[in-house]
Amino acid sequence: MYPYPTERHDQAERLINKKTGEKEDKQQDTILMENDFIETLKEHELKSIEMQNEVDSLTEEKERLLGSLVDSERQIMLWEKKIQLAKETRNTVDTEYGQGELKAMKCEIHRMQVRYNQLMRQQELLIQEMEKAVSRRETITVRVMPK
Repeated sequence: MYPYPTERHDQAERLINKKTGEKEDKQQDTILMENDFIETLKEHELKSIEMQNEVDSLTEEKERLLGSLVDSERQIMLWEKKIQLAKETRNTVDTEYGQGELKAMKCEIHRMQVRYNQLMRQQELLIQEMEKAVSRRETITVRVMPK
């Protein structure tokens, strides 16, 4: 064809060069965008891994707290049983304390009854002695009078 470039040929070549430049620019832009996306994806993956680690840590913490809660509930139940036993013991001791006073009073009443019986026997003896004395006096009076 034409050994020398023509104006059309120059235009076509410029257009080809322009399009090639645009293509290279677009490829560069695509590579840059791809690198940005890869970088962003890596950042998101790291955040995802960190979040997963945090979820795992929180899950372990939750399990530990649940175990602690169960232990605390068990301790509460044990303390409630101890409190109930203490109340029952106090009621029993209070009842026994009143019983102690009652027993002391019964002992005092018994002692007084024994003393009363002793006094009644002494009174009976004194009455008998007085009756004997009166009888002797009457006997003496009867002997002395007829004479």
